[in-house]
Amino acid sequence: MIELLQSIYDYKTNLPKDEKCYEKVMMCEQLPSIAPQLYTLLKDRSLLNQTPSTFQKYLKEAYTQTLFRNLFIKHQTEEIVRALDKLRIEVIPLKGVFFAERYFGESGARPTSDIDLLVNGSTIHQAIDCIKELGFDLEEEALPGHFHCSLSKELPGSLVPLSVEIHWNIVKEDTSNLDIAELWEEATPVNGYDYVYELSFYHTFYMMCLHAWRHNLDSIKCYLDLMQILYVGNDQVDFLQLRLDSRRHKTWTRVVRTLTILYQDFPFMRKVRCFPYERPIRYAISTKTTGAMKYVNFVDYHLLSYDSPKHGLIGLYTGMKEHMPIQKLK
Repeated sequence: MIELLQSIYDYKTNLPKDEKCYEKVMMCEQLPSIAPQLYTLLKDRSLLNQTPSTFQKYLKEAYTQTLFRNLFIKHQTEEIVRALDKLRIEVIPLKGVFFAERYFGESGARPTSDIDLLVNGSTIHQAIDCIKELGFDLEEEALPGHFHCSLSKELPGSLVPLSVEIHWNIVKEDTSNLDIAELWEEATPVNGYDYVYELSFYHTFYMMCLHAWRHNLDSIKCYLDLMQILYVGNDQVDFLQLRLDSRRHKTWTRVVRTLTILYQDFPFMRKVRCFPYERPIRYAISTKTTGAMKYVNFVDYHLLSYDSPKHGLIGLYTGMKEHMPIQKLK
C-alpha cells in the first residue's frame, strides 16, 4: 500500500509493475475504506490504466457504490443546511461529501457514513430543533464533556440509520485552550447561502490532525486525508503558524504526534512537504498490540498526548471510562 501511495504522490516514483503487489493490496483489510480515493487519485493522474484490470474493476465498483451513497448523503446535507440558512443559523459542514469534493475533486471520492456540522454554541438548541423537524428525531445521549451531540433517523430498507453530528467545537474543551471563534473568523461563505461557511485550508488541516489523533490513526483513511490536503493545498498550510497556534491552544503535542507518525509511516511525504518538527515516537500505536504493551500504549496515548499535566490526567480518566475500559485491556 505504501509503495502504491508513493507512486501517486511522488511523481518521480513509478507504479509497481508486479501484479503480486496489487494482489497484496487487495488483501489489505483497510482497502475498502480508501478504494474510492485510490480510484479517483489514480484516474486523475492518468495512472489507473497502468494497473491490473482486476484491480481497476475492484476500485471502480467501490467508487460507484460510494458515489450513490454519497449523493444521497449530499442531498440530505443540503436539505439541512438550507433549513439552517433560512433560520439564519450559521453552519460549517465538516468532512463528508463537501470534503470529498473540495480535496479529492468528486462526490464519490471518499466514503462517508454520516453528516458532521459545526454550529455556534449559542445556536445549538435552535439547530437541534431545526434538524429534528427534518426527521432526525432519534437523539443519542450526549457524553459529559464532549463537543458534539448526535441525531439520527431511520432509512427505509437500511438497518443503519443516518446520523447528524452537531459540533460546537472540534476538541474537548477541558483538554485544550482552543477558541473555536478563530476558525469561524477565517471561514468563507459558501456560494448560494448567507449563513453557510467552509473552513479555510489551514483550519481544515488543523481539524483533520486533531480528528486523526482522536481516532489514534486507527485507519489509513486518516493518513490519506492529511496527505491529500497537503498535496492539494501545500502552500496554504503554514507549519510554523500551526506550531504557534496549537501551542497557544494546548494541542501541539497531539498535532506533532499525529504528523510525526504520518511522516514516519509514509516517508515519501517529505518530498511533498517537509514537516520540520518531527520527534521520536516512543511506542507503537498498533491496535493489535497485546499484553503489557497494550497498557503502555494506552497510557502513552491518553496521558502523554497533551500539553499540560492537567489535560493529560483528564484525558487518561475519560479514556479509561469511555474508549478503552480496563476490562477490555485484559
